[in-house]
Amino acid sequence: PTVAEKLISEIRSDFAIATRAVQSSGHSIKAVWLDCVGRCCKDEAGRPDPSQLFVGGGTGAPNLIMQASGFVNVFANQTGSWTCVNVSDVLASDPDVLIIVDAAWDTALSKIDFLHNRSEFCGARFVQNADYIKVPFSASTLGPRNGAAALDMVSAAIHVTTGGTTMNFQSGVDFLDPEVLSSRTASLRCPVALESVKYSAAYRAAPPPSPPAPAPSPPAPPPSPPASNLPEWGIALIVVFAVLLLATLAVVCVMYRSERQGKPIFAAALLDAEKVPPQSNPGVYGESSVVGKAEADVTQI
Repeated sequence: PTVAEKLISEIRSDFAIATRAVQSSGHSIKAVWLDCVGRCCKDEAGRPDPSQLFVGGGTGAPNLIMQASGFVNVFANQTGSWTCVNVSDVLASDPDVLIIVDAAWDTALSKIDFLHNRSEFCGARFVQNADYIKVPFSASTLGPRNGAAALDMVSAAIHVTTGGTTMNFQSGVDFLDPEVLSSRTASLRCPVALESVKYSAAYRAAPPPSPPAPAPSPPAPPPSPPASNLPEWGIALIVVFAVLLLATLAVVCVMYRSERQGKPIFAAALLDAEKVPPQSNPGVYGESSVVGKAEADVTQI
């Protein structure tokens, strides 16, 4: 093969390795390619519009490099190689990393100064965590360095977002020193806190956050009453006996109270019984009457 064919094969191989590296991380990496801030986008009057950023669009080198490396270009739906987008659109996209072009006349650090000195960026995740990748201007256009740049870009992205080990293929693509970012932004509106930067020594030395306290368990339900094994007729029989027992107790109580008051319930019935002559042996009572009558006659004589 010719030198050009060999070079193209190596670039394709590097892109494939970069894509597999992103896939092995377990999640996609959303990226915004930041080329220029503050001066490249103009308002209707032709003046620089700081409310817009100059980013990589859906065609051209930035989109090709990001897609071939396994990144998700946030603004792939925008026409053109580069395009102006509102700051609010960048913030709403919540990218995982910001790929910042580094040129001698417009350095990556100067762009970071611009971001960290605008209050609307202070709450952005990529600003708080300093999820920045620096790309040399020479590697931001199509050329033989794109393959190695893709490998370094993926390695740097995984490093800044997870703190994982990084490799360097000497393409010039790299992450920034978190200590430099911290000191450089200390006096700006959105200073970098090293404890939030996953690839800083301060983050690695910080103790892991305590797990949240477990939620109190709900109170145990009251125990269910034991199931009855009695048949229905047995329950009915128990109810009848209970009713009879209550009736008996009621009668006994009434009798007891009457006795206490000197009015026995059965006193009237006993008196009536004493007034009735016994009728069990009428013959005997008849003979007694005759004898009594005879004695009375003798006495009269």
